[in-house]
Parts: sequence; structure tokens; C-alpha cells
Amino acid sequence: MRESEKKWIKENLVKINFVKWDRYFKFDGGFSFFGWINREKDDYKDFVLLDFIHGEEISFATSSKEYSKKIAEILNQEHSDCQRVEDSFDIDNCIKLKDIEEKQNLAEFLSCRLEYSPELIGDLIKEFRERK
Repeated sequence: MRESEKKWIKENLVKINFVKWDRYFKFDGGFSFFGWINREKDDYKDFVLLDFIHGEEISFATSSKEYSKKIAEILNQEHSDCQRVEDSFDIDNCIKLKDIEEKQNLAEFLSCRLEYSPELIGDLIKEFRERK
């Protein structure tokens, strides 16, 4: 990596200060960096991928609905909304948020009825399913 390229990459990584940068790799014509954004509403993280191409171009991808537009603005890029795989493709190997949301709603409903926390109810449901 040339020193000028390293400086340019560092400047752009630092601009996106809400991402915790994790790893990178070299590909023919550039470097790919990826990092993580903590999500406040749950314990998950969203990924961010920056491609630095030929020392002059940047492209990005992220799973963050919340920060996608902000990243595009910071990098002076056009923004495009992500689409959910589960909404467009009937495949088993995808994240199914609808199932997760239903389980969370069930846990919240049961916690109101039984005076237990949603987390405890979720643990009980998981334990019940593991016994099957």
C-alpha cells in the first residue's frame, strides 16, 4: 500500500466515526475494509463495507437502514435503499425478521399476562423448543 493511498484510506475511515473498523483485504485494484455499527434497538450489529478502488474511487455497502444515507452523504455518494431478501426470495437460508418480530411480540404478550420480563419469556420459549 502506497503511503498516499494509506493516508486517503485513513481519512475516509475516520470520517465514518460511528463504525468500528475490523478487517481489510487487498483485491486486484484496491482494498476492502469492513466494520460494524452497534444497533441501539437490539443486540445486533450492522456491517459496513468500503471498497477503495485504484486509489481514487470508493464504493460502500451496509446493512444499516439507519446509517445508510449518512454514509452516502459523508462519502459524497448516491444513496440506494437496501431491500430485504426475505421479501423478494423464498429461500430458507436468509434472515427472517418477520419470524423474529413474531417471537418478540409473543414474548411481550406473555410477559404482560404472566408478569415476567420479555427476556425471561424468550429464554423459556428457547428452552422449551430445545427440549423437543
